[in-house]
Amino acid sequence: MSREPSLRLEDILAAAATIEEYLEGYDYDSFVEDRRTVDAVTRNLEIIGESRTSVSEFYLKRSEMAWTERSGVKR
Repeated sequence: MSREPSLRLEDILAAAATIEEYLEGYDYDSFVEDRRTVDAVTRNLEIIGESRTSVSEFYLKRSEMAWTERSGVKR
């Protein structure tokens, strides 16, 4: 069962906030040396990507929204 697009948008915002929290106090060098944090950030980026794909697919199916025109996506 697929989640509602509005819930997917909330997933994106929550994952972005989690990434910000995980990265607080890190500079690039300390981040790349901390494998657990890299893995945690990567997982949240995956959540963002999966959610974005689901939201895009939902809107692409709804032709009355002219999603491709608004987003600048070329087919």
